[in-house]
Parts: sequence; C-alpha cells; structure tokens
Amino acid sequence: KGSGTTTGEAMQGNPAGSGVSNGNGWSLKGRTLQGGLPKPDYSGDEQGRVVVKIRVDRNGVVTEAIVDPTVSNITNKKLLDASVAAAKKTRFTAGDNIAMGTITYNFSTK
Repeated sequence: KGSGTTTGEAMQGNPAGSGVSNGNGWSLKGRTLQGGLPKPDYSGDEQGRVVVKIRVDRNGVVTEAIVDPTVSNITNKKLLDASVAAAKKTRFTAGDNIAMGTITYNFSTK
C-alpha cells in the first residue's frame, strides 16, 4: 500500500482533487485516492510520462481508462497497455456523480 497527499482545492476545504502516490500523480476533482496508485506491471527501460484519462463511477471504481497521446511522451504499446491496466485497478472515494480525471505515471531508468 502507498499513501497519497492532496493539494489544490483540498487545501481550501473542498474534498480532494489531486495528489502524488509512489512518484506518480492523480487528479480527480471531489475524490480522494483509496490506498496507493497501482504501478504498471512493466520491466522495460523506458523513460518518460504516460497520462491516462480516467472515468470513475459513483462507487470510486475506474470504469474507463485511455492513454492521452497529446501529453504522454512514451509510445511503447506494452507500457501504454500496462499503464491503462494499472489505472483500472485504482480506487477512489465514492461520490454523488461520475467523475473524470487523470493518472500520470512517471518512468525513469534506475
């Protein structure tokens, strides 16, 4: 398990909005992260960023996840697919409506 921190709107008394977990970021107005962000299952040596657009239902379950190619700078299909799969495992707090947001995965060689 990881832990998340909130920034932005949460600091003004509104529920959540964004944070960082395990070196990766998320943004989902009105919700908080439950646990940490699952990491993509990939052992390659890619460096860069993959941004996944997410749709979250009222129960906090990610129901849709697609890579945003306009802001992602990795094109490796296996890594993109692994990022989408990890995003679909992410859970957020429940809310009154469906919410749209993003998860950003940062990859670096070690």
